[in-house]
Amino acid sequence: HGQLRIVQPIRLSCEEGVVLNGRLVLGHGVTGAPRARDVAALVEEEEDKEVEEGKERGEERGEEQEAKAGASSSAAGGSSTRDAESEMGVVAGLSMVHYNEESILVEGGAWRLSDCTIGSSRRSRASTAVRVRNSAALGMVRSSITDAAHGVCLERESASVQLAHCHFTNVVNGAVYTRGGGRVSVHACSFVKAASAFTLDSEVWGQADGNHFGE
Repeated sequence: HGQLRIVQPIRLSCEEGVVLNGRLVLGHGVTGAPRARDVAALVEEEEDKEVEEGKERGEERGEEQEAKAGASSSAAGGSSTRDAESEMGVVAGLSMVHYNEESILVEGGAWRLSDCTIGSSRRSRASTAVRVRNSAALGMVRSSITDAAHGVCLERESASVQLAHCHFTNVVNGAVYTRGGGRVSVHACSFVKAASAFTLDSEVWGQADGNHFGE
């Protein structure tokens, strides 16, 4: 219960059943954050892993020379990705419950949430689930938000969010909401019982593709 503040980028991996009742604050005072495009590269890396896991376990990966050639062709981009990852905070497998204020407040730096779940304990007082401020960059992969006023809110032009394979259910006023611009990328996400999937202002930019909109 209460508030957990993580100032410097760390890797936090939670066992099944761990629940945070309160607010998680990420990145206050962090400087030298990776660029938003580096965060996007890491989100894409997570998607690549998901594709590989879906293949047959016994399938041959190809000849050893082909594997070496593929590794060589990606070497240039791999270095920058590793550099970005070393400066990025990661929270994985955490379940969070909130109702009166946001469950996650990202104040600075670059962070990736993977396999996390966020829900409200009181629907009548549901608020924004995730709020991104300042020049913070957030990537969310395979995570879910349920029973919220807003799913993810960007509050500044310099903030950015990349969402991939995430699920939004019963989000009242916009699963993705901006009020000051920012960069938004939404890929292969699902929106169910969401009055509005996107509530965006005129200053926002980005892309959305491969998403599913249900009742």
